[in-house]
Amino acid sequence: MGVFGALYETVEYRLEYDFAEEARPRFLDNWIALTNIPVVRNVIVGHYFEPFSLERYTPNRFITFNERSLADTFAPARNMGMMIYGNALDEKLTFGVGAFRSNSNDYGEDVSYRSGYAGTAHATYLAWFRELNEYQVSLLHLGGSFSYRTSGDDPVRYATRPSIRMRQQDVAGVPVFVDTGEMPDVSQIYLAGVEAAWVHGPFSVQSEYIQSQLVRTANDNPTFHAGYVYGSWFLTGEGRSYSPTSILGRFREGIFQRITPRSNVFDRSERQGWTGLGAMELAVRWSYIDLNDAGVRGGYMEEMTYGVNWYLNKYTRVSLNYVRPDLHDPDQGESDANMYSLRFQFEF
Repeated sequence: MGVFGALYETVEYRLEYDFAEEARPRFLDNWIALTNIPVVRNVIVGHYFEPFSLERYTPNRFITFNERSLADTFAPARNMGMMIYGNALDEKLTFGVGAFRSNSNDYGEDVSYRSGYAGTAHATYLAWFRELNEYQVSLLHLGGSFSYRTSGDDPVRYATRPSIRMRQQDVAGVPVFVDTGEMPDVSQIYLAGVEAAWVHGPFSVQSEYIQSQLVRTANDNPTFHAGYVYGSWFLTGEGRSYSPTSILGRFREGIFQRITPRSNVFDRSERQGWTGLGAMELAVRWSYIDLNDAGVRGGYMEEMTYGVNWYLNKYTRVSLNYVRPDLHDPDQGESDANMYSLRFQFEF
């Protein structure tokens, strides 16, 4: 639940809370931004996503699959911080540079000086952009991210499961498949990522590669990496929607946005009656993560994800995913699984 708005022409804000967990709400996006400032463009202060990775920066409800890829394991999440952001070159270039607390929690309780700090930057370039019609565009998006982080007194751990999430207390959740375990001697982290997305009409391809290099005080320094590539096709003639600039209540620029069907489900036509089909999208993704290096035996996993999305209207969506992970554990050997997820999503 949240609210957002603007005060005059130079101040924007967003207050958003999550009541899904029992006993206490969590902070999500809670920030205030000064906009249209000379030279620096825009400044935002508060709790929000660090500017890193196209997939991470895209809001949950607008991503193609039910869950993000394995590469998202390395991407920073929401943290307390301050950032300068904006666009240039006729909105072809977007940028965001900020300083953050590297391990701030979602409850506003992180006040310790021992939690570590981070400097994170993200830039994108729109090589070309052309509107084909009301529902389709042609574009090439290129980008890169970098983050320097200190861990403070908190141990560093990378662990992830396949692209399936089950967190209900009465249902056994999907276990972690790859896990480095806690590494208490990590003093610094260097994150770097590159991204690209191509869209032409109903077709699109998107890919990212992210690398994490750790500096340890008592062991060799490992380098982990992950990536993905996926393609999608709208059977009903729509295409992915892209926003090169920010909109009110959402400061993120150079990301994909909500899909608008050519016709809503059961739209009534005076001539043909109830004829709307909504938008249908097919998608397939390959993703991997490698957590084996310099004595760390976290495991290697790759997975295939097949998805079908049915957009009943611009605010309602039904998504079915089939996920096939293949695990290569250095101690337990190889194994695989078959997983399915069905999601009904609506906004109001």
